[in-house]
Amino acid sequence: MTVLLASRNLRDLGGIPTPSGDRIAPGRLFRSGQLADLDDAEREVLVGLALTTIVDLRREDEIQRLPTPDLGARTVHISPNHGTSEFAVQAAAIAEGRDTHVDPDAFPRGYRQMAIDPYRIERYRDVVLTLITDHHQPVLFHCTAGKDRTGWTAALVLSLAGVDRDTITDDYLRTNEIRSEHNAVVVERYRTTLAERRGADVDDVSETDLAAIRSLVEVRADYLDQAFAGVEETYGSFDTYRRDALGIDDATVAAFRAAILV
Repeated sequence: MTVLLASRNLRDLGGIPTPSGDRIAPGRLFRSGQLADLDDAEREVLVGLALTTIVDLRREDEIQRLPTPDLGARTVHISPNHGTSEFAVQAAAIAEGRDTHVDPDAFPRGYRQMAIDPYRIERYRDVVLTLITDHHQPVLFHCTAGKDRTGWTAALVLSLAGVDRDTITDDYLRTNEIRSEHNAVVVERYRTTLAERRGADVDDVSETDLAAIRSLVEVRADYLDQAFAGVEETYGSFDTYRRDALGIDDATVAAFRAAILV
């Protein structure tokens, strides 16, 4: 896995290994955050990927606020989430500073619903089938931060490729490293906002007060674990889930692996 633009959480899934000793072919599957307002150097990197397809996982309001520029690729909009989901509502409240506390189970619970809610399953089916279809590649998929919707999408695609769970989690957690500087800025801005609202000094804002924003900007292994746990508790196994829920048959998986593994 190669980080191409830390500023966009853009990376190539190529090079990620499978237990059989194969690796994901480079230059075929890319993940990132939003791509609005690219500077010249960033645009050059994106154009250089020679993308065929961009799959935008964001809601319509996110797209209108931060539109994806023309990068010479076909853009497909498939939003697996809706604005009334618990995850989206909680995230918005924290981001806007309306809630400085968070249920510790809120985001793990949100990930579980992301994996097993029928509304989302239908849309993730469309997302995954687009990504694993050879003529759509090279393909890039992204949401806003490139960590939650994008993270689960990457987990699904890597699972279909035969990548083991620990390696999938490692890729998922790389977001914290890649976005560490960005996250630090967001947390400090949030700290300042809370202090101003309270008429207090920034030093009076405690780590407890910052737990909510950290839970939002970071990814954590237990978030992804809960998504997979929801799959396994509901369907018995990931294979049953991908067949019965995602509607991806054995032949499609075999063809994808033959095309994507080197």
